[in-house]
Amino acid sequence: MRHKIEMSGNIGFLNKNLIQKNPDDIFYLSFIRSHPKVQTRYEQESISFNNLLEESRKLQLKLLMELEEFIMINYDFKRTNRVSMLDYKWSNILNKKLKNRLWLFLDYLDESEPINPEKKEQIKNYLFSEIDNDKDVNSISKLYKDNKNKKFDCITLEFHKNSYNNKALNIFSLLTKKGMSIVSIPAKDYFDVKESLDKTDFYINALCSQRDHDYDEEVLHHNLINQKFSRPIYSRYIVLIISRNAYDHVFIGSEFEESSFGFDYDQYLGEGLNPEEAFSGSISSIDWALIPGLGESANVKDFYDLENLYSQIKYHELKGDYLSYKEHSLSNTASLKTSDIYQAFLFLSNIKNTTKISLKNKAASFEPHRLFLLNFIKKAFSENQKSPKKTYELEEQYTKDVENLLSFKAPSYFHKIDKLLILEWRVDGANNCQFCGIFHLKDWTVSEEKYWDPNYYIECIEIDTKVVKVDYLLMFYKSQMGKVLIDLAIDELNANGDSRRPELWKYLSFLVPSQKLQSKTIEAIKSIENLTKTLKQSQQSIVTSPENIEDIIKDLKSWQASLGLLNNSSRIEHLISEGESDILEFKQTFSLDIKNKTKKEIYMETSCLKTICGFLNSKGGILLIGVSDDGKIIGLSEEIELFHKQNQDNLLKHFKNKISHRIQGFDDFISYKAISIEKKIIIEVTTKAIKYGIGCYLDGKDFYIRRNPGTDKLEGQELVIYNKGHFEESKS
Repeated sequence: MRHKIEMSGNIGFLNKNLIQKNPDDIFYLSFIRSHPKVQTRYEQESISFNNLLEESRKLQLKLLMELEEFIMINYDFKRTNRVSMLDYKWSNILNKKLKNRLWLFLDYLDESEPINPEKKEQIKNYLFSEIDNDKDVNSISKLYKDNKNKKFDCITLEFHKNSYNNKALNIFSLLTKKGMSIVSIPAKDYFDVKESLDKTDFYINALCSQRDHDYDEEVLHHNLINQKFSRPIYSRYIVLIISRNAYDHVFIGSEFEESSFGFDYDQYLGEGLNPEEAFSGSISSIDWALIPGLGESANVKDFYDLENLYSQIKYHELKGDYLSYKEHSLSNTASLKTSDIYQAFLFLSNIKNTTKISLKNKAASFEPHRLFLLNFIKKAFSENQKSPKKTYELEEQYTKDVENLLSFKAPSYFHKIDKLLILEWRVDGANNCQFCGIFHLKDWTVSEEKYWDPNYYIECIEIDTKVVKVDYLLMFYKSQMGKVLIDLAIDELNANGDSRRPELWKYLSFLVPSQKLQSKTIEAIKSIENLTKTLKQSQQSIVTSPENIEDIIKDLKSWQASLGLLNNSSRIEHLISEGESDILEFKQTFSLDIKNKTKKEIYMETSCLKTICGFLNSKGGILLIGVSDDGKIIGLSEEIELFHKQNQDNLLKHFKNKISHRIQGFDDFISYKAISIEKKIIIEVTTKAIKYGIGCYLDGKDFYIRRNPGTDKLEGQELVIYNKGHFEESKS
């Protein structure tokens, strides 16, 4: 089952002969099920999660309504006129007093008059039900019992938290042969639904959700890695379409805007539900150019919930930056020393300050806290029968250890230890795993919160420094890719971890260059940290020296651009100001000949694709489409209007198809996105240089390179000489 790792409590053992009730006593607090402060935190987290989930559930009502209408229009089911159950629910929300209305629906609250649902055309053989374990709401069993002798073309089910189970298959069995079920569930329950459908004749055909997070409208079609979500993915609802249609793909439309309902929505969902039109491939960055947006299709077995899907997409978006790196797992390059705060304290306290610090103090001899307490109880109970005094001594020693733990500070000589790291993670009050941090020993601190929380895990691991330097690993896990790999590790822990003794470290992987490059990376990042300090110190002097301000601004922009600190508008403007070069090219259009505007011109597209191939076969580079040769931002609105039904999504899909068909096998080397600058849309195409093999050939036959600032075709002996000198045979 998904999300195997759940909250647990302390031992909860209270023997009045051994442990006297005293709310201020460390010994007593160590044995109760949950410390009062920690319990309060759990309750607050649970309430917050439930509120977010409930908001998201209600937000999906509009999507349910649109999906029902889509099915009615596009499938040959009998119809009738009546008031929709979902219209009733929607009107009830909107007709409540303003103070009780969810903030999520403020866009719909302009009406001053009550909203009364009216009759409209609907699917005749239709069933709707809200399902919860609450007695006031339908259960799965009751719903099936009331309808078991009927058949339906459309069944819409709205599941509350923890209410989905295998009995839902009985409800699906009420569908006609071509019938479809629209199922609204918490995102965390996707794997449970998928698992329940295994070995049945029902299949998930689509996964949809209405966008319920912040969105930067300046950039169209962000990479998912740069999206800012206002709620965790696990605290939102998703909507599934389930039928007897067995496809090898699931249509993913998980970031629909309310404004997308209509033509765009019908078009993309229709293609997604059509096995002849829907593209289904392994998850990779280029396939998700429209996410978030109107969606794509993914192989059914590639992911097991929405959060895992998003993490995989992010991984592939970033993978191109690490093509020359090797991927390792901590399970093969590290060993576990301790797994909780008490064991870690005892282990670290026994590390001696010597010329060459030894870590061979047998960490295994220090028991995990829970096991220590259980053994303590056995020992204390036995000693209590013989001598109550010895029981008191045991209690006194334990209390002293805990007091020392809570006041523990890393000694100064810990900076010399270059093999140990500490990972911290916890399970919150809503049973969601949270990564809390990774630390060098010299920076690690303890707190009462960490100690009293039985679901706070502290894993001290010893690293094989022949593979990776500790300082590099610390920096890597603070990077975007590092954070994505942490998310993927938590997914694996939830899916496959030992629920009794969970360990996160063994699921963590990392990408690493050579030892030489690791050292340079560490040096560079430390230099940046020093530079940051210098900039702060220089702020006042910049203000007091205005005569040099233009040069300072130019230098700062170059520095910011190189580090990716400029927003997209400023970054593009800075690139254009640099002018065309062997790594930068401008193209005014993609398919449009500005003199002949009657059709898409293949030779215009070929010009752009030549440049991309030239970048791939040289140093890499950036192509800006929608910018004239003299650096003026023209935009692509005319091309979009003429050839793509005024829809930039269609332009991007067309561009993606051209890349896929004419430059094959290099998806991970090419990324692109649409950017809006002063209401003008351009496409930025970024390419990475190919280092191994024989390079990239346009249409499988033509080889191009960049020569400042143009693109040249190589043939014959010149091509042979270039390939031999430019490409390595293999990564090894």
